[in-house]
Amino acid sequence: MASDDGYAIIDCVEPAGELLMSQVKASSIISRLSSVQALKGEIGYWHYPADNDACRRLLFHGFDPRKSDFFQQRGIVLEDETVNGPVDIFSFYSNEKQLPRLRAGPGKVILFRPIEKEIGTENGLFRIVPDSHKMSYIESVKVQSESIRIKPNQILLLDGNMLIEYPKEGGGLGLLWSTNKGGS
Repeated sequence: MASDDGYAIIDCVEPAGELLMSQVKASSIISRLSSVQALKGEIGYWHYPADNDACRRLLFHGFDPRKSDFFQQRGIVLEDETVNGPVDIFSFYSNEKQLPRLRAGPGKVILFRPIEKEIGTENGLFRIVPDSHKMSYIESVKVQSESIRIKPNQILLLDGNMLIEYPKEGGGLGLLWSTNKGGS
């Protein structure tokens, strides 16, 4: 088995043509939710169900999770019905204080893709605690978190047992999909 860092950033194809229109549709949903982006709170992100074909096509454009080593390393076999499951639009919140570390989604594998522009800590993307999916919370306290960046032509695959830290900044937008490690 290849190295298991608990996350991977995969280069995909830049959306174009019909998929660019899908991107616009997804963005128009977000524009109607501008009041949500302006909210501040003690949570890292907010998500809105966007279970439509346009968002799904944009999310998986240039990437087939059924053929991904990341899922295969975890023994996850994805069926079409799983891949066709719900997709959410997310917006990272601004926070007045540093939020505590937390597990991203225990027992899940999570996929993130920016909608319009690159996301990083300056617009709310969490920092990751390397290898924390293999550690207890107590062990991970000694480990420094790392910043990551995702471009619109990239996908972040994340083991849900990874510890993450949200920055105080917010505003980043993207698409989110997850599945149980059991594959359904």
